[in-house]
Amino acid sequence: MAAADAAQALEELVEISSQIEGAVLLAEDGALVASTYPDAGRAERVAGAASELLRAADESQARAERAAIGQVVVELPDGAVVCVREDGRAVAAVTVKEPTVGLVLYDLRTTLRLAADEKPKRKLAARRKAAASDAAGETADA
Repeated sequence: MAAADAAQALEELVEISSQIEGAVLLAEDGALVASTYPDAGRAERVAGAASELLRAADESQARAERAAIGQVVVELPDGAVVCVREDGRAVAAVTVKEPTVGLVLYDLRTTLRLAADEKPKRKLAARRKAAASDAAGETADA
């Protein structure tokens, strides 16, 4: 994942999702790849917290002899921290209070795919619109 592609994917994420206040992209080893935070210290703190949340979730699953966790949502009084992991990479977002979690998860997964994709990128907004159209078509067909 190129840092420029990762940064572009994160910028598109916060541009399209008014529920996301900031986000970080992590490499497989938990290292910070890109961030929307202008303050590097805050970016590192969010990345460290996200890595720790995913590690704790994995430890819990391992004790229960279950597969690794792909997403973690922690709701807080003033917002939420939402982490998604796919193919070793992870993205974490800090949200506004009472976010639409399903939509945030969708946007984070799409961001991971955009950041990893080496083909020309279709903007997150176009993907979200296409997904909504597909869902509306399925509902109308039912």
